Amino acid sequence: MVNSKDVIIVKILDALKGERSIYGAYHLLKGKKSAQTIQDGSFFSILHFFGLFPTIERDEIKSIVEKLAARNVVQWISNDSAVVTEYGRDKLSELVSQYQYLDDLNGWQYHDLANVVWLRIMLCVQTLSHIVHQHNRFYPITHQSQIQLWVKRTLPKENKLQANLFTALYKELHYFLSTCNELQATVFVFQLTGRENIGLTRLQIAELMNKSQDEITLVHLSVIHKLCKETEQQSLYPILSLFAKDLTSTLVLTESASKTLELFQMGYTVEEISQKRKLKVSTIEDHIVEIALLDKNFPIEQFVPNQIAEAIVRSSNVLQTSRLRVIKENVEEDVSYFMIRLVLARRKVNDGT
Repeated sequence: MVNSKDVIIVKILDALKGERSIYGAYHLLKGKKSAQTIQDGSFFSILHFFGLFPTIERDEIKSIVEKLAARNVVQWISNDSAVVTEYGRDKLSELVSQYQYLDDLNGWQYHDLANVVWLRIMLCVQTLSHIVHQHNRFYPITHQSQIQLWVKRTLPKENKLQANLFTALYKELHYFLSTCNELQATVFVFQLTGRENIGLTRLQIAELMNKSQDEITLVHLSVIHKLCKETEQQSLYPILSLFAKDLTSTLVLTESASKTLELFQMGYTVEEISQKRKLKVSTIEDHIVEIALLDKNFPIEQFVPNQIAEAIVRSSNVLQTSRLRVIKENVEEDVSYFMIRLVLARRKVNDGT
């Protein structure tokens, strides 16, 4: 393992334990919002890696895994599945401190709003640094109209209030960055544009620090994700909390699953929804599992009797697996794969993982 992308892929494969193909990692990192990707991400507790590499290609995943296999970090167990070796786990342990920032990533929770929050901060810092020094004409760091409108509406009009806000924002940013590691704080600050300096691009920072652009991007995302999480404490960050206050970071159903939920709430059965939407029953079942993952109050008891649910959980715990076929073979009751997936989804929600 020589870079952050390798480390993340090894972490994902270690979580999957060979129970999914390497292309499950590909869909997760690319940010594919499909029922299967969301379910796997939740079942294996890897949703925080969701959407971190939106431009990654399918062939690249295979190439990286082949490279890792050649170094004995992972081992192929089939044409498209691999597991992490003991040597690979040892290497991961050695790299914990070097890649500590990965712990702050939460792609599923924040990937949709991270860039908006970042652009708001950048433009706000740039604007305040100019206007408090009576420099009202400058070239804005972003021309996105929604970002500019938000900053215009958020900043006070009076000079004294602007100066007070600038000071308060500086103090909050200073405190927040003191909770980050040195690399995170450096990458964040280097990108800011003020009255007397122009922020660097991530490529420029990568070249300056002799790191890959992928790593600098991940470090940047880790800071923004951490900021989004930390500033939920509005009392600690009264100014910084404003940057994400009107944005939602709730887990959102795919559009198709949302339509299925609407019909289910109207009293339609799975079979009736399938007929009405002209979709396979298995597709509607995918939607039901997705809904159960994201809504802890969804009544799975309508689909799985309590006795069978308990047997499924017991089997999964004893066998230490989420493999549907293995669990099905070891549960005495007549269960479907749909039932197993639904129970595992509910267990994930209840465990909070």
